Amino acid sequence: MVYLSDIMDPGLLAKHVTNGLVSRRNHDSLPLTILNYTPECQFSRAWDEVTRKCRGLIYNRITGEVVARPFEKFGNWDESGYPFPPSGPALRMEKMDGSLGILWDYMGPSGIGTSGIATRGSFHSEQAQWATEFFHKNLDRRRMVSSVKTYLFEIIYPENRIVVDYGDYKGLVLLDVIDTETGMSDVSEFDYAPFDDKVKRHSIPSFDSGQVVDIPAGGEGFVFLWPTRNFRTKMKSAEYVEIHRMISNLSEKSVWEALCAGKTLDQIKVGLPEEFHRWIDDVATDIQARALDIVSKATYNFKVLEESGMTESRRDFAIKIQDHPLRKYLFMMLDNKPIYPVALLDSKPVKGPI
Repeated sequence: MVYLSDIMDPGLLAKHVTNGLVSRRNHDSLPLTILNYTPECQFSRAWDEVTRKCRGLIYNRITGEVVARPFEKFGNWDESGYPFPPSGPALRMEKMDGSLGILWDYMGPSGIGTSGIATRGSFHSEQAQWATEFFHKNLDRRRMVSSVKTYLFEIIYPENRIVVDYGDYKGLVLLDVIDTETGMSDVSEFDYAPFDDKVKRHSIPSFDSGQVVDIPAGGEGFVFLWPTRNFRTKMKSAEYVEIHRMISNLSEKSVWEALCAGKTLDQIKVGLPEEFHRWIDDVATDIQARALDIVSKATYNFKVLEESGMTESRRDFAIKIQDHPLRKYLFMMLDNKPIYPVALLDSKPVKGPI
């Protein structure tokens, strides 16, 4: 049995909840709470010993006992802010493209237990309800539920399709079994778990970025696991990222439109996978640089006109700049109007939707 205070600092957790880095949601009828990092945490990259563990962690808020402990937050192998994959043998598996399902079990005071499957931040999401119903109809709860192990699944059914097409398949694919006390992946428990649908694991001698060519056509990518180090990383195919971007309606034009509407980069990134964040930053930087270049040139030209006395007469000013390529900006500056918003509008990317 392990308690929340055994695996994280309660004070730091409370601070992160207050600051909006961790969400805390309760079960509708049971004394269970699920902890999950927020989009704000992702954007600010506020990863520490608490936020990394809050990836669907479930605990009994009366006793403090940890009920389910998913694997911690992990990133792409080449993503800044994450350690580079270690050397040595690893397990490679397909990265499934559904929703993470976390099996939880609650034993009430009367000795009667109940169980269900939560998604990363909710007991009652559409995916969680579907998975719980599927679990109770198709699996033997007595053989799967364990007070010392946390079973993790990928929830896959046609209505929950993201990018990868699994056809008519409906089910729960076992991803991993975590020792609830230590947080370590239990390879033996996974291998012998009484479950037909498991993600296939392959032993590899070492990690190599060139393995991206091994990702099956139409697949999302790979997850790599070093069990003894409790280290995970992922690798996504360029094809998957591009398709996901199209589905998300993300393009250089859409980033530009959002900036023109006054949205911040954090607001643009809401709901998008982290794989797109760097791309959005690069596109936004390029758009903003073009707008700032216009502002810089207009400011310089206006200063020249001002020093020559051409701004004292609106008529003389108009005659002087009638053929100037920055004419509208110079008139705006003459009227003391901000020019950056207009420069941003004029910095529309050449490329349209991808």
